[in-house]
Amino acid sequence: MLVFLPVFLLIFAAILIQVIGRIQKMVGRTWLVAAVISVLAWLSMILIGILKPEPVIIDNWMPEPFRFAYLEIQFTDTTWVFGFLLMTLLVAVVFYEAKFLEYSNYINKISGSMLAVAFGLVSILSRSFLMFALSWTIIDLVEFGILVVVIKRPENHQSAVTSVIFRSLGILFLIVLMASESNNASSLIDSGSLLSDSGLLFLTAFFRIGIIPIYLPYGESAGIQRGFVTILRFIPLLSTFAFIMLNGDLGLTVSASGFVRLLLLAGLIYTAIKWFVTKNE
Repeated sequence: MLVFLPVFLLIFAAILIQVIGRIQKMVGRTWLVAAVISVLAWLSMILIGILKPEPVIIDNWMPEPFRFAYLEIQFTDTTWVFGFLLMTLLVAVVFYEAKFLEYSNYINKISGSMLAVAFGLVSILSRSFLMFALSWTIIDLVEFGILVVVIKRPENHQSAVTSVIFRSLGILFLIVLMASESNNASSLIDSGSLLSDSGLLFLTAFFRIGIIPIYLPYGESAGIQRGFVTILRFIPLLSTFAFIMLNGDLGLTVSASGFVRLLLLAGLIYTAIKWFVTKNE
């Protein structure tokens, strides 16, 4: 169960920070706890990368003949990099948050960051469709709850709702794909259908990556945007990369892959231009 060590550490830290912060009301001590445990979790990721623990598999999750009747959790060589990047980002954000200890909702912000990263790691650990569906659902619920608690401005909650709704479409496409792969049930999607298996994989990744809608600000404060909101934006991205690694090229044809690369290139150019001409970084 070594793969779960950073997850357990972050969940424990989120709970401990809430307790210490509300009982002792000493922001300096609260930040110190967050810094120490986040560094320990980061070191545990290095340990996982060295030892490469065996996968954790839970069989008989659902009755036969479903092919997705198991949960599999493991860091591969590639997905470990995604998890390590996410943990490194958390450590950077925790140390950056030292500038904003006077923020009125500081405890919720830093504990929410740790809780979001914990479930983000669970998603990156996923090695089966069912595990991705469960972890993505938890991520969306946790993200919306954190945003409501941390950003107490109803006008910004609509941004969170819109983002979560679009990403939830990816979960729906994944559920349809899992249902179509039943061994004895007639396939819901035949090879000639517009929504082939490869099409469903692509749509799942497209909606889960978090690029639609293009940009919705969650707040105006630099302490919000550069802090835990950065984490919330990276979690869908990295977890979707882990999903793509599980499924290779998403089953796309050569021509379709070229079209997707063209879209990505156009998106990169658009983003670079928008960043260059903006008046507010």
